[in-house]
Parts: sequence; structure tokens; C-alpha cells
Amino acid sequence: MAIYPNKENFSNLNKSNHRGRKDSHLRRPYQRQESDHSLQSHSEHSSSSSDSSVRSGKFMHNYKKPNMPAHSQYLAMDCEMVGTLTGKSICARVVIVDWRGRPIMDTYVQPTEFVTDYRTHVSGITEEDLQHAEPIGVVQSKVQSLLQGRILVGHGLTNDLQCLGISHPWYMIRDTAYYEPFMKIHYGTLAPCKLKGLAKDRLQRDIQVANKPHSPTEDAITALDLYKSHRPRWEACIQAKIRESQRLLQQQAQQIQQLQQMQYYGGVPYAVNFA
Repeated sequence: MAIYPNKENFSNLNKSNHRGRKDSHLRRPYQRQESDHSLQSHSEHSSSSSDSSVRSGKFMHNYKKPNMPAHSQYLAMDCEMVGTLTGKSICARVVIVDWRGRPIMDTYVQPTEFVTDYRTHVSGITEEDLQHAEPIGVVQSKVQSLLQGRILVGHGLTNDLQCLGISHPWYMIRDTAYYEPFMKIHYGTLAPCKLKGLAKDRLQRDIQVANKPHSPTEDAITALDLYKSHRPRWEACIQAKIRESQRLLQQQAQQIQQLQQMQYYGGVPYAVNFA
């Protein structure tokens, strides 16, 4: 079982990473080739295997298989939105499924603003569905309770979490919209692909069929199946990022300690011999 760090250990890095994560793919040039080979093997055998795979024209992972989290640690989520008078989209339905795709939560959310567009042709939501919906505060508590200590899978989770008004640690999120191998090249940079296109290209599955409302359960299961198709590689990337974050935190702590010691000696480096 993979062991992930506590949320408190990443409080500083989590905030900085979260601020830049949403638009990071729009700022950096396309570097997929470098990223694919960023996780180098620790053995000569895997290195030679990688070289032979390149010569043969077949792709082969060149890293050790990471420790996998238990299936019970995974949840997939999808939310449906409606339009309001202010032009903002708000959450109207939340669906969460487990590793096997079984729904463990399917709840309509009471609107906090006046709804002008139920988007029924896409969301499948009608005015009657929201008449006896649960308040957003109750839904938030339920979702946060379910996500506690769990890995969240989905597509475009930034929007889903934002509309619910909750957060989740970056190292516990698997967003298929921003997983580099699932992204496309757009004007020289990486951009997210639509879930419908990924399902067709990667899973040979038709979802979000024309003239039919979207199924949030189907979308959540599709995102989960996409994650499963790249699970070892994805987890290896996450664990590598965690190790790098821990290294940066340790380096930051050492720098703070040095500054404190220098201030104690009146700005003079503490290693100076005063004798």
C-alpha cells in the first residue's frame, strides 16, 4: 500500500502549486518527450530494456512499478452545473462512485442563486429535480467526509471542487484533463482533451451521445477507467513529485534555520570563529 504524506506537510507548497496548476499547461512549451523519460530506472537491466525498446520502435516503461494504493482508497466524482442570472455556473448534482463504478453518492444540490438555464439537454436536470434538493452546506459536508484520506479521480476536477467550495490535496487528485499523456498539443503547448474524445480514442467507448443528456455516473466511471489504463505510470509520477516536494521542504527548512542562526549572531555567519 502506498503511503502518502499528511496534508500539513505540504501546506506551503500545496498553496503555491494550486495557484499555478490550473494554467500551467498554457504557460510552458510542449515537453512531453522529456517528461516521458523523466523517471529513470535504478537498474541497468531496465535501462538496457528501454534502449532496446526504442530501437524496436515499441514503447516500454523504464521505471520500477510503484507501490499501489488499495482500491478502497479511490473515488471518482463528476458534477453537473446549471446557469444563473449572474452568468455563473453553480453545482446542481454530485455523483461519486467507488473503484468498481458503484454509485455511493448521487445528490441534487439546492441552488444558491436564481437559475436561468437548467441546461437540461446536457445536464438532464429539470426544475422539479431541484425542488427538494439538499443545501450546499450539507452536500459539502458529505463530500468532504467521503474524500477524507481518499484519492479523487475525475475529469476537470478543478471546476467540480470549485463549484462545491471544497479543496483536496494535490497529491490525492488524479485529473484526466491535466494528465500529460492524455493532453493534446495546441499552438505548441499542452491543452486538455474532452472526456468524450478520450473515451473514444483510449477506451473505444461512446459517451455523451448527441441528443441525450450527459450521465455524471458514466462520466465518473469513464475518468476512472482512463486512470486505470495508466495507473502504474501515473502513480510513479505522483510519488516522484512527492519526493521532490519533500526535498524542497527540507531545503527550505534548512535555509530558514540558517537565517535564524545568522540573525542570532547579529547578521554575522554563525560559523565565524570569534576567538
